[in-house]
Formats: sequence, C-alpha cells, structure tokens
Amino acid sequence: MKDLSKLLERVVGALKSDEIFKGAICAAIKECIGGSVTDKDISIKNGVLTIHASPALKNELRLKEEKVLECIYEKCGKRIVRVVYA
Repeated sequence: MKDLSKLLERVVGALKSDEIFKGAICAAIKECIGGSVTDKDISIKNGVLTIHASPALKNELRLKEEKVLECIYEKCGKRIVRVVYA
C-alpha cells in the first residue's frame, strides 16, 4: 500500500510541475508579445512546444520566437528545442 501511495504522490507532483511550466510559458508569451495563450492552447513533449493559436498570434510568435524562447528559459530554466504552430 505504501508503494502505491508513493507512486500517486510522484504522479501528482509531475502533473503540478507541468501545469506550473505551462503557466510560465503563457506568462512569457504575454510578456514578450502581449498576446494571450492559455495552458490549454499549449502542450510540451520531449522539449517540443506545440501552440494552438489564431493565425495572427502564430505569426507574431514566429517573428519573435527567439525572444520568447529566451524569456521561457529565464523564467523556467528549461530549454525548448523546437516550436510547432498548429
């Protein structure tokens, strides 16, 4: 029973850290370009950030992608390898 509770604690901790990382990414995007993205509009897997947004916001993100990625690294300490706009 103790093993199961430890496993559940680790899973909950991982989910919370993912939510915090997504929140920091949303804040970085808002800070750098002024556009708003919710945590439901982004997903992260193996260093690849996927963003679902309007065409205008995606275009603005592409233009300032390097600045946004630097801001994300400063806020979170994690590097994004690639950005996919969906």
